[in-house]
Amino acid sequence: MATVFSQSDVFALLLILFGSALLGLVWDKSRFATWCSGVIVVIAIPAILASLKIIPREATVYETMGDIFVPLLVAMLLFDANLIRILREAGTLLIAFFVAVVGTTVGAITALSLLDVGPDTSNIAGVFTATYIGGVPNFIGVAEATGIADSGVLPVLIAVDNAVGVLFFLFVGFMLASKAVQRLLGYASADRVAPRSNGESEYNDMPPPFVPIKVLLAFSVALALTWVSKAFANAIGQGDLYLLFLTFITVVLATAFSGFFGQLKGAFESGYILCYIYFATFAPEVDFVSAVRDGPSLFVMASLIIAIHVVIVFGLGRLLKLRLSELMVASVAAIWGVGASVALAASQRWTVLITPAILVASLGVAIGTFIGLLVSKIF
Repeated sequence: MATVFSQSDVFALLLILFGSALLGLVWDKSRFATWCSGVIVVIAIPAILASLKIIPREATVYETMGDIFVPLLVAMLLFDANLIRILREAGTLLIAFFVAVVGTTVGAITALSLLDVGPDTSNIAGVFTATYIGGVPNFIGVAEATGIADSGVLPVLIAVDNAVGVLFFLFVGFMLASKAVQRLLGYASADRVAPRSNGESEYNDMPPPFVPIKVLLAFSVALALTWVSKAFANAIGQGDLYLLFLTFITVVLATAFSGFFGQLKGAFESGYILCYIYFATFAPEVDFVSAVRDGPSLFVMASLIIAIHVVIVFGLGRLLKLRLSELMVASVAAIWGVGASVALAASQRWTVLITPAILVASLGVAIGTFIGLLVSKIF
């Protein structure tokens, strides 16, 4: 049966994809985001339109945009990944974050040894590992590197990831509100953090100024890094792993030339927008029958990973005498990323943890893809 818009209706398809991404971003700013991520909205709109035969399930424009946007968003989201600054300024929150990374990794390896969700079990575990350490760019990076992005299971993975992530965030909110749970974990309260020697950090919620030259420079640098990474990967016969090399090269350069990369204002925001558009590009391929069939087993795997993560973070963190506030911010930084961790710290008036939260979340983006691929290839 023919669709209302065909593959040749490129601008109509682009309007639907970009419009879906826009609605997802608007949704994330609304009160409904507490219960459902905007990413689900981004995926749902094109998926439903494809099911209703309004847009085609496959189109050249979808594939082309995905091929171009993925390396650009990965690179631009890493421009702030200055490892030296992270190690120098993150303080004890860095230790708490490493505990969170261990929790996610052990959880993924355990889930991989106990569960079988099909022929892509190890790759799926790698995707969950990456996203529960760094976030969306790592999810995308490992999904592309392992071939998961080309399978029908990817939209289901995203839906499950968001559902389990929401449950985790509700658990964090419950911990903040429940003195009984805090006492059960051995804490008197979700403590206020004592000021550090370098003073408290202030969080500026004002958007960065839009400077066209710097935004275009950021895109140009990302394109150059992608070109070099692809050329190197192809030269050594590892073309499928070019995103891994792109991540490594970008982090090294962002650390070595932090002054240059730090002034590329608008790069992170541009990468964030590209993430949402990328989610819209594969949404038309969603197979709702497969989602119903595969969803429960993937939900069990993700839930087990998060459960083990929580046990290790708050158990080992207690043994290391880390503050509950630090453990909560570090855990949220790993599972949800920079935005949620900063929001948590700011909402609880843990102002001294705001800048370290940004730093450790950036570290998660820098290392998440490596660890995710390690889990998928070795275990």
